[in-house]
Amino acid sequence: MKRQLSNFIKSMLRRVKLKVIKSIVHYFPNFSKAIAHHEQSTINHIDIVHHALSFSCDPIATLNFLNETSLYSESVLWAGLVKASENNHSFITFLYEERAHITDRELRLKVEIKGLLEKDSVSANEINKAILSYKDIIIRPGKPSNLIYMMSALIANKAPVENVDSFLLEINFRHSDLTDFLKVKLLRRAQQEGEKEIYRQWENKLLPSLPEPARLKVLLMKATIDNNKEYDFSFFEKKFSSLPFDVSEVYKKEISILYKKIEKNDNYLDARFDQNKRAILQKTVIDTVASGRSLSYIRLGDGECYGFPDNTNVDEQGVIRQEKHWWGEQLDHSLRQKIKSQFMKSIASADIIGVPTVLRLIKDFSITKRDEYPVNSLISRIICVMKASSPYLKKKKIVEDQSNLFLFEPEFIDRLFSVADKVCVVSGIKSKLIEAWAPEPSKLQCVEIPTHRLLRDGSVGSQTQGVLPHVYEKYMESIRAHAGERVVFLVSAGFIGKIFIAEAAGHGAVALDIGQALVSLADKKGERE
Repeated sequence: MKRQLSNFIKSMLRRVKLKVIKSIVHYFPNFSKAIAHHEQSTINHIDIVHHALSFSCDPIATLNFLNETSLYSESVLWAGLVKASENNHSFITFLYEERAHITDRELRLKVEIKGLLEKDSVSANEINKAILSYKDIIIRPGKPSNLIYMMSALIANKAPVENVDSFLLEINFRHSDLTDFLKVKLLRRAQQEGEKEIYRQWENKLLPSLPEPARLKVLLMKATIDNNKEYDFSFFEKKFSSLPFDVSEVYKKEISILYKKIEKNDNYLDARFDQNKRAILQKTVIDTVASGRSLSYIRLGDGECYGFPDNTNVDEQGVIRQEKHWWGEQLDHSLRQKIKSQFMKSIASADIIGVPTVLRLIKDFSITKRDEYPVNSLISRIICVMKASSPYLKKKKIVEDQSNLFLFEPEFIDRLFSVADKVCVVSGIKSKLIEAWAPEPSKLQCVEIPTHRLLRDGSVGSQTQGVLPHVYEKYMESIRAHAGERVVFLVSAGFIGKIFIAEAAGHGAVALDIGQALVSLADKKGERE
């Protein structure tokens, strides 16, 4: 009842505001002329809408006013709204939650779609509601609309994979009309969710129509999901290097030569396709725990460019971007330098290092971009880490950066718990989920840290207060207290987690960078129960 009353009051206030604004326009014709002049001028209309929405005390009232007074076309309004939501997660979240007050139905549905695309997971029921809203909208004759393409993108990106086909039929959209990007995205979702049969069905439908760059991405998925001996690391390296893309040339001329310097006995970059090499790595870890010796396994993904800015691929703005993405704020220079220094020492002391490989480039490169990538883009961040990590690869076992996704199999986890005296999990995941997942809870010790800012509101993320860079040293004390012989640390803590791993290993433990694989393992266990 209170919520209904609150919504009614909000709605009334918006109506009053709208009437006031309309009155100003009506009674002050010079103001109207000025607006008309703006419409015909060379001023960027999208920027005007962006600015108006970004600095409005009530962006929905502003959006309704701009739409109802026909100051700008709907496409300009939408482009301005999208621009206002860039790097501002709370803005689109607010619009999504308050979308019922948006008067134009098409704009309201577009906001709903964008809000759903921003969510970590979307239910079949939410997709159904969006489809019903879509069907309810009567598009004016001759009025172009990209709604059907937005709907198809929503379905391909977020609908449960087993429902995608039926949902596309609901909006009369053929799967063959999906963009190549969405076809690849849909196949990757099926692969990641372990839906092998559904994956194969979609592969049979989509693979024949894909161009060579997209086919290469799908072949990598196929090799991973089927453990297909037909494809190996050298196959993908050769195929990628032959593409007529700038990133392929960079890899061939600047990166592959660095990785070829890795000693043969230390090179496990192809472990994804080699069961024997995976078994050797797992046995190395188990034997080290059993013997009471220490070991450090650290992975370097694109985010670790934060520690390696080169002003060519990643600059200071890229560094600040990472801070805001992870922690929601920009750090002061002294704290940033302190964390970076500890990070570099952590890499130098590692025994096993995961680095981005050609497989990561294949997964993330754009199938349409043939020229150079801009500074701070995902591919530029990966290239930065590839180059910067090369001096640290001597006398260490080298694996791919996403090796955690295939090394931490259930059997391996069981063996770790069996041989260890204690297993300490350092993560931003709720301890109750870790306790439900652990094979031997009696050996478990959880160190729950402040999580990534985007996970705080989810069902998995910890509610522990604080911003990790400001409080991480407190957790270092806890790590030192738990570390010792026959103690295993499983760490899922992002960039600062590398520092935790080095600290644990430095005090006698076996410390492993399990990363996001832990989120998946704990979340799946929770779903089953």
